[in-house]
Amino acid sequence: MKEALKCPRCGFTGRPEEFTFMQEATIYYTGRGLEHEERERPIMVICPRCGEGFYLESPVKRLLERLGAG
Repeated sequence: MKEALKCPRCGFTGRPEEFTFMQEATIYYTGRGLEHEERERPIMVICPRCGEGFYLESPVKRLLERLGAG
């Protein structure tokens, strides 16, 4: 991981441990039980100053790679 992260919204620069990291997951309830979504989602980074979230990589990067466009 990088030595420093910079928020693209407010410009705050800090060490990775100053930021909050969130992994999004979706669970679907069906009549047969719970099912996990198969889509992979990148980790979202939350800025400690402005509270806005941003991705370190494009959310569609892996999809584009699979399609041969990335």
